[in-house]
Amino acid sequence: MARAPARQDEVHRALRELADSDPVIALRPEHGAARIRVYGEVQQEVLADTLAADYGLAVDFRDTGVVCVERPSGTGSAAPRCAWANPAICTATRSR
Repeated sequence: MARAPARQDEVHRALRELADSDPVIALRPEHGAARIRVYGEVQQEVLADTLAADYGLAVDFRDTGVVCVERPSGTGSAAPRCAWANPAICTATRSR
């Protein structure tokens, strides 16, 4: 939210511009504020710095929350697929 409530519309416009140019930012308007989806608090800090530097807008964010948690459903397995005697070569060489 904008620190100056009168500038909230400017924050919405700026966030819309940023979301249009950066596919990692997902924006959803919400009653008097905006909900954004970013990848972590570091990106949130970068977004706040960008709004301040490029648009002259000081903003505060609410606490972050987890949107999605992925957990393995079981034990995985792997099988080597290397025709070379030395497996280290397979990681450095493109297969043909």
